[in-house]
Amino acid sequence: MKRSRQEKEQTHQRIVQNAAQQIRAEGVNGIGIADLMGQAGLTHGGFYAHFRNKDALLAEICHTGTAETLEKLSQAVDQAPAGAELSALVTRYLSIAHRNDPSHGCVMPSLAADLARRPEEVRSAFTEGYEELLQLIVSVLPVGTGENRYDAAIALFSGMVGALLLARTVNDPALSERILHTTRDFLIQTFSKIASENE
Repeated sequence: MKRSRQEKEQTHQRIVQNAAQQIRAEGVNGIGIADLMGQAGLTHGGFYAHFRNKDALLAEICHTGTAETLEKLSQAVDQAPAGAELSALVTRYLSIAHRNDPSHGCVMPSLAADLARRPEEVRSAFTEGYEELLQLIVSVLPVGTGENRYDAAIALFSGMVGALLLARTVNDPALSERILHTTRDFLIQTFSKIASENE
């Protein structure tokens, strides 16, 4: 029985990981349950042994996707020289590599529009992930950013998510790169300047 439970958990994680990549790349409505399960080497009917419905899967994708993004951004912060943590985080997020690989990227720009129409279960999972990412951003904001660093993190992260979404959407490669680097430079300079003025 123990082995059977382990196998079921491994299968469950394989479904979530595969679905997370596919749905971030193709959107919530871009791929159906049968295709998701087929790509995981499983049958359509097997889906319901793991999830009540697609929304239960989407909620797990929010958690999984957020954890992956947190890990990548935390690595960028940890590897940055002292005082350059904010710059490293923003630069990692607003990178060409991140723009080009939505299947392994942040769920926020990839799924926000789709998930806004989903039930509370999904939106709650998305909200939890959003708040976890905000806490990481709060931790790298310069001390002098202002009294409410949480609000500053909201403004900064909103700019990052919006810029990445737009950079992926426009069909002019030069404009796409300009959106990334212009927003990156603006956000870093703005939040560093606010901090220095409030010290």
